[in-house]
Amino acid sequence: MKNTHTTRLEELRGLIIRRIEKAGGWIAFEEFMQLAMHEPGLGYYGGGSARLGEQGDFITAPECGPLFARCLARFAQAALANTEKRILEIGGGSGRLLRDLAAEMTRLGTKECEYLLLDTSPQLAKLQDETLADTAGFRRMTELPDKFRGLIIANEVLDALPCRLMRLNEDGWQQRGVSVGADGSLVWADGPPAEERDRARLARHISSLGYETEINRRAEALTASLCKRLADGVLLLIDYGFAAAEYYHPQRSRGTLLSYRQHQVDANVLARAGECDMSAHVDFSAIAAVSREAGAQVHGFTTQAAFLLGCSFTEVFEQAGAAARGDQRILAQLSVQAQTLLMPQEMGERFKVLALTKGKERVLPGFSGQDMSQHLE
Repeated sequence: MKNTHTTRLEELRGLIIRRIEKAGGWIAFEEFMQLAMHEPGLGYYGGGSARLGEQGDFITAPECGPLFARCLARFAQAALANTEKRILEIGGGSGRLLRDLAAEMTRLGTKECEYLLLDTSPQLAKLQDETLADTAGFRRMTELPDKFRGLIIANEVLDALPCRLMRLNEDGWQQRGVSVGADGSLVWADGPPAEERDRARLARHISSLGYETEINRRAEALTASLCKRLADGVLLLIDYGFAAAEYYHPQRSRGTLLSYRQHQVDANVLARAGECDMSAHVDFSAIAAVSREAGAQVHGFTTQAAFLLGCSFTEVFEQAGAAARGDQRILAQLSVQAQTLLMPQEMGERFKVLALTKGKERVLPGFSGQDMSQHLE
């Protein structure tokens, strides 16, 4: 007898095949990723496969422990100066970031702050509600507000949005997608030419035949929408990615698309649809461009390590160490947190932080030590 997990994956695979057949034998990877990751009741996030933390498929900075959120609280205090005390997190993971952030904000003296969360995954929403059950001021949102004043945080959101895959062939840039092989399996296949605006962007950076890369119009659209709705405040984006010059580097000729299962890179993206996490690095130059078009200003762009150090990481770490009162287990956990968050080979340099502002001018911590905004041009 099949278990519900196997049945769900078979239903998802059947849905993907029907979409391919209905479309004439090929669908763009962007559509495949949407189905595999977000299809209600069936996809990785939509159907219950998403697993966070050490026992899951991937771990985010807030899942490492509270140090990340405590540093973010210092940034939030500055971001909320002279505006409404509201923090909206997009895609809240397990809810730990907002919970730990709220606790630290209260400890630092910020009271009567509203903590909002918007997530499209029913499975994660249930987990978030449990995590945030005792957090004063917490409220779930089901859609973006028309106008928002305060701080918006999106940590590892843009990379998980369905992206377009492109390949430069002799006939020019073409979209990569998915077809059904003779044996019934899902296989890679090139489709129609890329859209003119995508071809124009790629032509500025790449001329090598066979080069593969991604363009994420959905990430750009979400960022633009958030910037337009932000009336006064800060949008903070934290994700792994690069400025365009590095994103389209000649050595990155196979693109950045990754699939994770049990903390291991899983190359079987098509065969494991619905049971593994898929993501692509963020082109922060493109994100900055659409943000400016939407009326926002780039306040700063830096690595996660530089950002956290600029938000009093050393002080936060020492306070946590002193509170441990010599407990070697806790001290060891704090050391692991610090290494994970700051070391270049971990999250320290792979993750970048982009702060976008609208309305009143603000003095924000996190970027004085290293600001790479000029590389976004």
